[in-house]
Amino acid sequence: MKTIYFFLSLLLISHLSFAQNNPEDDEGITDNGTPEDIPVELTYFEAYLKEDKVMMQWETASENNAAYFDIQRSSDKKYWETIGRVNASGNSKSVIEYKFEDHNPLSNAFYRLKQVDLDGANEIFGPIQITFTNAKIELCAQVMPNSVTKGKETQIHLSGLNKGNDLSIQIFNNKGEKVWSEYIESISSNSYLKPMDISRHYSAGIYYILIKSGREITKKRLFIQ
Repeated sequence: MKTIYFFLSLLLISHLSFAQNNPEDDEGITDNGTPEDIPVELTYFEAYLKEDKVMMQWETASENNAAYFDIQRSSDKKYWETIGRVNASGNSKSVIEYKFEDHNPLSNAFYRLKQVDLDGANEIFGPIQITFTNAKIELCAQVMPNSVTKGKETQIHLSGLNKGNDLSIQIFNNKGEKVWSEYIESISSNSYLKPMDISRHYSAGIYYILIKSGREITKKRLFIQ
């Protein structure tokens, strides 16, 4: 079977902030604390389809009292099952890489990482979608959650990316001023998940996120309160 790759890159940005107001219909993600409360600094998380397996890999830059990672899977993003567990290193200031394989994947599934510390506190990364198909998927963006308060983190999930295209993410305030941007040349993934701490540098209000990939453009709003 021809190998089809779907990559998800997850990069942790620690000094970016925003705020919130009125939410859109984007799906939210629970955040149980400030960045100082989270025992793991996650550098990236990627998943790709290879033959009849889903391969997953992630990396931490540091760990503090980290217990383990649960790998969870769902067909509808409502009901999640834990399909595996990987023990964390506990305490570390060095880069550590982890891997996991799903040997019995679904034809269409969502995956997420649940990181748990020794006290039971946890943080969710994802979900991301993996599909056994060659069909063209349009560029789509989700801001999870799209409404945040101080100390809270949000995640931008992009799907339908074409590998080899450049990716541009820009954020503007309600005056049309660009306050943040990121540019990636020749992206190597079809899905991209970016967690961001958005509550430290920007005042309350509405912010507009403009995403460009090749000739495709999509826009989203972020509310800070």
